Amino acid sequence: MAINFPNSPSNGATHTAAGQTFTYDGTVWNPQEGTPVSTGTSAPSSPSPGDLWFDTASGTLYFYYADGSSNQWVGVSGPAGPAGASATTTTYAAVANLPSSGNTVGSFAYITGTNQLAVARSTTDWSIFNFDSTTETATIEYLIVAGGGGGGSGDGAGDSDGGSGGGGAGGVLTASSLSLSGGVTYTITVGAGGAAGATDSAGSNGFNSSIAGQGLTTLTAIGGGGGGHGQDSSGGSDGLAGGSGGGAGSQNNTGGTATSGQGNAGGNTTANNVGGAGGGGAGGAGAASTGGNGAAGGVGVQSSITGTATYYAGGGAGGAGTNTGTKASGGNGGGGDSGDANNNAQAGTPNTGGGGGGSGDLSSANGGAGGSGVVIIRTTSTAGATTGSPTITQDGSYNVYKFTADGSITF
Repeated sequence: MAINFPNSPSNGATHTAAGQTFTYDGTVWNPQEGTPVSTGTSAPSSPSPGDLWFDTASGTLYFYYADGSSNQWVGVSGPAGPAGASATTTTYAAVANLPSSGNTVGSFAYITGTNQLAVARSTTDWSIFNFDSTTETATIEYLIVAGGGGGGSGDGAGDSDGGSGGGGAGGVLTASSLSLSGGVTYTITVGAGGAAGATDSAGSNGFNSSIAGQGLTTLTAIGGGGGGHGQDSSGGSDGLAGGSGGGAGSQNNTGGTATSGQGNAGGNTTANNVGGAGGGGAGGAGAASTGGNGAAGGVGVQSSITGTATYYAGGGAGGAGTNTGTKASGGNGGGGDSGDANNNAQAGTPNTGGGGGGSGDLSSANGGAGGSGVVIIRTTSTAGATTGSPTITQDGSYNVYKFTADGSITF
């Protein structure tokens, strides 16, 4: 079959006929082999899936992609030459998993199995685009801390019948790499601290904190367990289960259990008429009490997600059990100190998830409330919208979004 080629073609011009594409080299028309590559300032008018087009005006290479419902040209390299990226930053590869380090800024890769294109924005971070929507995916680091449990309260009768347990710290979840889809609104919930026990009762559990949104398995940190109340041989109670468990009240009681991977158990009491046990912290269990003194709260965990090393989720201390017993310190990370014969217990520090301190038997029997939780997101991406008035700071190239109340974030 005869083919009628265009008259007076320019060098590099293409012509397609009978399913075959030809390229003019300045002298003759040559049939293309393999993947068709067109050059020019305008996209080819009748491309086929898999075709390549080099835009001579911008120096950008495009790939013609068909996803089953739509067809489009997708840019797969930046502009060439002095005004654009160098050849070493426009490499292309099909990979199952993106490298986490050693990347060249500007390099890109096709992610097999997820139908996405990734472009390296730093040696460790990628921007990810869906072919069918070109929606950016934000890679985030997160810290989720639930509200701490309230400390228990004794009867306050002044009869040396035992101290109350400290509240357990709020559960902690953290990870350094999570992909959030662009255009999706993610709901942020920040748990409140648990109330201190009323006279002669256990403290209340703290409330959960979470990140939730379409396509994401909800991430939930569990509120800390309340501290048990202290009493003489006729009473007292165990600490409550939670993210970290509450400390036991006086009289052979058991500390509350912790949620796996989020915290530690509260301490036990091993005799009658002793101080209360410490609430568990995210970094360690609450201390047991065997004498008249209060027991320390479990230690918290340190995070530098904001750019400053900070401790979170310390357990509340257990209260003194006798008129000569001393109070104890809450775990670093916001745990409240306990009460003794002369002082009430302290509350957990707000927005740390610290447990509240337990009351001493000879104080006014007031335990401490648990500290509220916090949700912190760190990313090189910039949120398009937020609610709940998070505090937004920068740490180098990272944006840090700190939520101390319920809200949302959209990238």
